[in-house]
Amino acid sequence: MNKILKIAAIETFYGGSHRVFIDGLIRNSRHKITLFTLSDQLWRYRMKQSASEIIQNVDNLGEFDLIFATSLINVAELKALVGPTCPPVVLYVHENQHTYPRSTKQKRDFQVEWIDFMNSVTADFVIYNSDFHRNGYYQSIGTFIQEIPHTTMSPEYWIKRAQERSVTLYPGTDTPDNLSKHSSVNNIPRILWNHRWEYDKQPTLFLKTLIQCMDAGYDFEVILLGKSPSVPSKKYKILINQLSERIFHYGYVESREDYFSLLASGDIVVSTAIQENFGLSIVEAVQCGCFPLLPNRLSYPELIPEEYHSSVLYYTDDELFSRLATILEKKLFSQKGLCQKFMVHRWENRIDDYDNIFDTFF
Repeated sequence: MNKILKIAAIETFYGGSHRVFIDGLIRNSRHKITLFTLSDQLWRYRMKQSASEIIQNVDNLGEFDLIFATSLINVAELKALVGPTCPPVVLYVHENQHTYPRSTKQKRDFQVEWIDFMNSVTADFVIYNSDFHRNGYYQSIGTFIQEIPHTTMSPEYWIKRAQERSVTLYPGTDTPDNLSKHSSVNNIPRILWNHRWEYDKQPTLFLKTLIQCMDAGYDFEVILLGKSPSVPSKKYKILINQLSERIFHYGYVESREDYFSLLASGDIVVSTAIQENFGLSIVEAVQCGCFPLLPNRLSYPELIPEEYHSSVLYYTDDELFSRLATILEKKLFSQKGLCQKFMVHRWENRIDDYDNIFDTFF
C-alpha cells in the first residue's frame, strides 16, 4: 500500500474556481492534506508577496512531505524562506501571466511575468490544467525571453527545462449526478451565464447578443450567475436592465447546492471568453445537462469531441448571434445531453492521477 503523505496545500487566492479546485482535491485525495490560504484579493500582490505572508503564519512547512501550491506565489522565494528543510514543491498553474489579456486600463507587469516564468523552472513538478494551457505556456516563455533586453538566455534551453518537469492534468468537479436535466427541457428555454463578470469573459458581448435575440422576437429566460467585481460596471447594469423581464435569476450564490440546482434548471450555457485555460464553469454546466455554445478557441476545442465541434463551437461574434438564434428557433437545446457523456471530469475519475504524482516523490 502506498504511503499516506503529509502535504501542505498553499492557495494564496482562495476564492472562485481556485477555491473549488483545492477544496475538491483535498476532499478526494487519499493523502493527508493541510490547507493554508490567503483571501482572493489583489492577485498581483499575492504573486509578489504571498510566500512571505505564508511563511510568517506557517513556520513548520519543512515538516511536511510535500508542498502543493497554486500559481499565484513565488516558488523560488518560498523555497528560500523555508530553507534547507523545504520539501519538494508541486505547482498547479491556473493562469499564464504571459498571455493573460489585459484590460485597456492595465499596464504590463514584467515582474509577475518573471515570477511566472521562474515558477515553471524552480518548482519540482508543474501541473497544467489543459494541453492548450501547457503548450501555450511553452510558446509564451520563448517570446518572453526574447523580449528581455541584452539577454543571453536561450529560449530553447528554458522551454526544454520547463517541459521536462510538467504534465497536463484536468481538474476534477464535484457536480452531483442526480441534478442532470438530460430528459427535461423548459417550455421557455433558459440561457445560462456562470462566469466571472470580468473583461476577459466578455459579458458585454454576451448581454448584447441576448438583446439581439430578444429584439428579433425569440423567447427565452436568463440565469445570470458568476462573481461580480467589487465595483459593478454601469454598462453591465444598463444592459441587464434591458433584459429585466427575461431574468429568471440574477446574482452570485454561495451555496454549491443552490448553484448546481440553477445550472440544472438551465437549457443553454454560453461562453464569450477570450481567456480560458480549462473551463470549469462550462464543464459543470454541461455535466448538469446544459447545451453548450462556445467560441472555437482557447481550451474549448480540447474539451469538446471533434465530431461535435460544428454543433457547439462558433468562430465570430456575428456567428454567436446567428447560432444562438438557430438553437432557439429550432429548439436544438432539446439535445441537452449532447456532450454530457464526454464530461468525465468528476473527482472520482481524476484524483488518482494527482495522488500518483504525489506518490512519485516517495
